[in-house]
Amino acid sequence: MSGKWTIDTDQNDDCFHITGENWDEEALLILMNIIHGHTQEVPRTVDLELLTRMAEIVDYYELHEASGF
Repeated sequence: MSGKWTIDTDQNDDCFHITGENWDEEALLILMNIIHGHTQEVPRTVDLELLTRMAEIVDYYELHEASGF
């Protein structure tokens, strides 16, 4: 499954707004917590299916170094 995303900087709140499609929500949330250092929010174990979905996102966005994968 491939995902796509866009960054919206046109809003006037000085924030980046990222919209993603077709990614597993749980896998993406775990990776965002890893990347942002929110380790207390990262589960200590995941099943093989969830790990596979996380790996797809890591490969697609080339997050190997940031995620530790």
